[in-house]
Amino acid sequence: NYVKLKELTNKTNGAYYFENDYNELIPDLLNDERFSSVKKIKISYDQLINWKWCLIIILSLLSLEWFIRKYYGQI
Repeated sequence: NYVKLKELTNKTNGAYYFENDYNELIPDLLNDERFSSVKKIKISYDQLINWKWCLIIILSLLSLEWFIRKYYGQI
């Protein structure tokens, strides 16, 4: 409906194009400031265990437990 389309574009400060006017549509869309692209990049690196010393202590205690059990023949 041409009349309703015209009323809608007047209320929203827009523009209307017909099928034959696509050559005008593309430059209008590219030059319109409302459709500017925004790029956001967020890079974060998370370690599995953030405390390296905590990891070293846990591994050393597990190794010590394994060695003691192996020494006394429980494994």
